Amino acid sequence: METINKLAMTPQEALVEAVTRNQARDLHDVLCRFECDSSDAFVVAAGFGNQVAMRLLRSGIEYLDELEVLATAAAAAAKNGMLSAAKYLILEFEHSFQEPVDERNAYYQFDDATWVVMDEAAAEGHLDVVKFGVGHAVKSDLVASSPFGSDALYCAACRGHADVVRFLLDQPTFGWKLDAAFEKAVENVDEVIVKMLYEAYPLYADGDNLFVRMARDSRTDAVEYLYDKVHPSPTLVGEAFVDAARCYYTDVAEFLLTTGRVPTDAFDKAVSNAVSSGRISLLKTLSSKKRASPQVLITAARLGQFPIVKCLLNVQRHSLNAL
Repeated sequence: METINKLAMTPQEALVEAVTRNQARDLHDVLCRFECDSSDAFVVAAGFGNQVAMRLLRSGIEYLDELEVLATAAAAAAKNGMLSAAKYLILEFEHSFQEPVDERNAYYQFDDATWVVMDEAAAEGHLDVVKFGVGHAVKSDLVASSPFGSDALYCAACRGHADVVRFLLDQPTFGWKLDAAFEKAVENVDEVIVKMLYEAYPLYADGDNLFVRMARDSRTDAVEYLYDKVHPSPTLVGEAFVDAARCYYTDVAEFLLTTGRVPTDAFDKAVSNAVSSGRISLLKTLSSKKRASPQVLITAARLGQFPIVKCLLNVQRHSLNAL
């Protein structure tokens, strides 16, 4: 109480000060003397993992702010790796969410506390807290109703926590956003996490390959990085080239062609796609590379309309007789 008088603190500030200094007696004195909102002090206590203080402060949280405060406190506990506090707060949040259903629920979902705990813990590399969050989500069937609720994989990849990324990739029931996590790992030049995400990608993308996907999305930086680090096979280089040149000739397609590892059949397929879709500009660019086989040019001329034939005649002069 002397602290309040000396520093002219409000009761709320005094509660925060008592929690910060771990002064149980001062905390008890303020709570006994004043009726005030304890939300700020509760969040601070959660960050310290001080469950004794949290239980003393719990009843002083304003009713309409209860879910927000519990979620914020859960985030604070998870961020600092306070596993026991995070467990307590998730259960408190879910219990408060259920009874009763009123205007407080308009801004929150039942699983919000679980997701925020996973995300904050993953960002700070607290694997034990992440494991609890994952286990709770699976056990409570939260994943089934909201498979994309957590951004834990992205958070862990951003901060370079390879052990957390490895664990999360072994949880395929979650709809992890591998593309975003991969792009961040490339930006951070984190080869370990890049390799993990590359190898796991087919499991999360119906067998699709990440190198091919990045080519399809015209991500030149990512394609160049993967080409250098994972050494994709000529078959994958060919698939990536076809996808990169499907609608128009991209920088990715040009890069792949300069590697000298685009198979002839893949190049021919890109030409055929340009013919069938009537993309004259793309066909002109591909033909100018003089990589297509005579047979695909003959087939293209047979199937194409006059503008396509004219394009082939103008660009691929050495195949004039065949055409």
